[in-house]
Amino acid sequence: MRSYLEKYQLISGRIAPYHPRTRDRADLAVYRCDDSGVIFLDREKDSLTGYYTDKAVENDGLQSISHLGEQKVSTATLADSERRAAMFHNSIAGKLVCDFGTGHGMFLRQIAALARQAVGVELNAIQVAALKRDGFRVEDSIADFETQSLDVVSLFHVLEHLPEPVETLSEIKTRLRAGGKLIIEVPHARDFLHRTLASVPFKNFTFWSEHLVLHTRESLGKVLALAGFANVQVKGYQRYGLENHLHWLVEKKPGGHERWDILADAALNNRYAALLQSLDQTDTLIATAIA
Repeated sequence: MRSYLEKYQLISGRIAPYHPRTRDRADLAVYRCDDSGVIFLDREKDSLTGYYTDKAVENDGLQSISHLGEQKVSTATLADSERRAAMFHNSIAGKLVCDFGTGHGMFLRQIAALARQAVGVELNAIQVAALKRDGFRVEDSIADFETQSLDVVSLFHVLEHLPEPVETLSEIKTRLRAGGKLIIEVPHARDFLHRTLASVPFKNFTFWSEHLVLHTRESLGKVLALAGFANVQVKGYQRYGLENHLHWLVEKKPGGHERWDILADAALNNRYAALLQSLDQTDTLIATAIA
């Protein structure tokens, strides 16, 4: 991955070890570029061949469940899908929308009545079969869609998994109509929990063999520009609230948004999110661009 990032000048200057391993691989170290702030794994793309095609992922309709040792960690996929549908309502309404890396299709299901048509791209054969049974068009490659046929393409926490993001985005662009919209959401390399709080338990949890690159606002914008997109806008967004961060500090474990939800207050978390945005240390980046 290092050679790829260097090829497109997404990293430069001193590259330093940042964490000794990922949560699931003791043999994969995490690196950080001091100049750009980009965090990455030095991993060859060929090691991912076939990885996602038949992997079973637990989902109960509300959340996805991943396993960290003996501990189950949930991600609120329904809540995220509802938030994304509301956030991009005007871009999606009445349009042909393709969710790239759609997984269980929670976003497709959420926008089915809003979009003119909701379609997807997904490698996982198990998930594709389930979505097709429910009447969705889902292909295993963006190339299966006609050139300049799509109004909107979304990639929600997918780009960081791609070994050649510039090339993939360039291909996606050929499937978008002129003036079509790209929407991307990725984890942020400058997340407050590891940039300022330097939480080792959080690093032990958040770095993952499937996340090849964690972007900054600048590097994500550059990737989109290299792929030929225009009107690129990249903004910080905070998915997890203060109760989650306090739980990491005290309990040193994930899941504080569930276990300490009595501390969740919308007004407080809105102000906390605004503070993190001002520091450029949100947990998430959201980018939009035009084909």
